[in-house]
Amino acid sequence: MSWSAFKSTMTGVMSNWTYGRSMEGWAAALTMAYDTAIKAGKTNVTSIPLQQGQNSAMQGLLISELYTQQQSKTKTLIDICGPAIVAYWTGAKIMPIPPGIPCPGTIANVSVIIAPVTNPGSWSPIPNMPCNNVGIWLDEFITCAKSHLLTTSGIHTEISLYPGAPPTPAPCVQSWSGYSVPG
Repeated sequence: MSWSAFKSTMTGVMSNWTYGRSMEGWAAALTMAYDTAIKAGKTNVTSIPLQQGQNSAMQGLLISELYTQQQSKTKTLIDICGPAIVAYWTGAKIMPIPPGIPCPGTIANVSVIIAPVTNPGSWSPIPNMPCNNVGIWLDEFITCAKSHLLTTSGIHTEISLYPGAPPTPAPCVQSWSGYSVPG
């Protein structure tokens, strides 16, 4: 799924009141659409997709924040989504696929031991006025999500071959920063 498919999915959900006033249903739909879009993307440096995000953390935090804000009405929906998006990336894992670019000082990557997201990024909502237009809101959400993805980072802990005769396998760590989802 791309960002345009995410927008199409969520436009249908939000325009048709698919979940009525069910905060749980809306949070589940947003979480599933976001997760699907993210898994279509890749890290900017190593071009490896996400294996697993923290869907239950994102959905739970969305629900909690929606109920809290229902009473106080001090945050916009974009503001409410931010901590949930960061929670999704906290403890997330990149696919255990060896990056094509060898670790520094090595000649080839053999296997990945673990590839955690070490920085879940930061959410910076764009200043906006509350709006009732679903398309405008989704465009603002996507803009914030794209900015957020640039702040994520992690590592690939892997076994690589170091030069020598014969080449020697040993551990190494390769960093990545930023994540992109197709338009």
